[in-house]
Formats: sequence, C-alpha cells, structure tokens
Amino acid sequence: MSGESLLDAYTGDGDIGALLDERASFLPEAGGRNSNGAWGLLLKTVAARVSLGQREAANMYEHLGMPRHLEMVKEHLKGL
Repeated sequence: MSGESLLDAYTGDGDIGALLDERASFLPEAGGRNSNGAWGLLLKTVAARVSLGQREAANMYEHLGMPRHLEMVKEHLKGL
C-alpha cells in the first residue's frame, strides 16, 4: 500500500477497502516470522481502516501480541 493509497483512505477518495482486502494475505501472522514489509503494511492497514470508520481494525494489534499499539490507537480514537 502506497502513501497515496493511505491518503485516499484519510480523505475518503477511491475504493481503498477493496485494496486493503486484496493485500490481507501479506499481513504478518501471529507466531510466525514476518518481513519488515508485512509489519509496515499492518501499520498502514490499521491506520487506513480506522480512518474509514472501521475502528475494530485496531484489534489486529492485540491478535499479533502488540498491546501497546492497541492502547495508543484507543487513546487516539478517544479524541476523535
């Protein structure tokens, strides 16, 4: 996912949801070895989905054993 795609999610332009669904198989897997690219895609995917109003996407962090990231997103969402 490019920075431009992330910007589309923030602004509500385009069908970014379909792109996110296409890229889901590249996200990191819990308990496995994952590339830096997979982790970067996770960060962008969560940011994009939360921007699209899919706040439950932040739970991906908990699934992958990243509770601090989940708490940071929850704190951020309180201000919105």
